[in-house]
Amino acid sequence: MSLASIESLVRLFCVHGFLGRAQDWDSILPKNLHRHDWDLFSPQNQGKVTFSFQALAEKINDDGALQSGPRVFVGYSFGGRVGLHALVQRPEIWDAAVIISAHPGLKEPEEREMRMRSDEIWAERFETQDWDSLMALWNSQPVFAGREAPLRHESDFSRQSLASALRSCSLGLQRDLRPELSQLRVPILWVVGEQDRKFLDLGREVASLNSQTQLQIIPGASHRAPWDRSEAFVKLLREFLLEGAYSKMAE
Repeated sequence: MSLASIESLVRLFCVHGFLGRAQDWDSILPKNLHRHDWDLFSPQNQGKVTFSFQALAEKINDDGALQSGPRVFVGYSFGGRVGLHALVQRPEIWDAAVIISAHPGLKEPEEREMRMRSDEIWAERFETQDWDSLMALWNSQPVFAGREAPLRHESDFSRQSLASALRSCSLGLQRDLRPELSQLRVPILWVVGEQDRKFLDLGREVASLNSQTQLQIIPGASHRAPWDRSEAFVKLLREFLLEGAYSKMAE
């Protein structure tokens, strides 16, 4: 089966990162792919989204179950963490997943407590701080490695939703998913940027847990790897669909 044939069958279910939008995928994913996107932080969805790992995973799984054909989850950073919960909650729904720059969970109680305190500070900033200065502060975090940040307009977001996500989906509240990921039978393409040292180490650790998980490193990219090097990311995605997760379709 050709790549074009596979792409015509596959359904991608995409979840953006924190401070992201559904449209973020437009600039990197081929237009011929069938996408089902969530826009978690838009003002139009304020009050319609329950920000807990269980509720978000249930919503994603319910939406995925309604679609026919091969289903592939794609999640970046915050969206990747949400997707991991969906995968371990109902793995039978998913044929494969692409997890980008995501964290499997903190191991130590002290780390979780520290992260919850940090996310509470950020939540208060998203509720009260001037937007432009807040964006400058957010994008100055070391994880973004000083790269050019995507333009974010305050009118495109619900501050209440952003603050709720920081509090209710803090990495400090996320359980360590490594034991469940080690048993997962869903093929996963785990993508990280070469310069994203922390998440590169995490990716290597997760890939070592399960032969179903393959780590791919994008040269010259940081945390926002698909947007730093979009051509390289699309190449990895297509190879994964053609040679990895769906090789059985060509038999």
